Amino acid sequence: TKVLVWPNQDIFKHGILAGFPASFGTAENLSKFLMYCRTKGKNGWPNVCYAIWESYAQRNFNMTPDLACLFFESCRHICMSMKDTSVWDDRYATCSSEDTKSRMRDKVSVNTIHLALYMYSQNVTLMQTQKFSLRS
Repeated sequence: TKVLVWPNQDIFKHGILAGFPASFGTAENLSKFLMYCRTKGKNGWPNVCYAIWESYAQRNFNMTPDLACLFFESCRHICMSMKDTSVWDDRYATCSSEDTKSRMRDKVSVNTIHLALYMYSQNVTLMQTQKFSLRS
């Protein structure tokens, strides 16, 4: 088998996003999230759609809808090319109704493994920040 490492260092440049529970990026939670995504068929594997992520994040991580959206969008922006991201953002910004925006957001997806790695990196960065603040 071939293992590819995600070489994008942008996740470490931007730091952690505030408001996430410290335990959400643990190996156990990531394993549960990946198993859940696999049960959702095309909407969860190999790319997880926003609707699946939002319901999982609210139910299992007690995230608000806005926080779940922020987390998903930050991962999407890091994972996608700048050109693809700006095209989608321009279309989203021109939507006239919330219903249209919601339908458009539900069609967006990110690679499930990338989202899990993003969750893990947020957790590792958060733990390092807490260790640093305890030492000072």
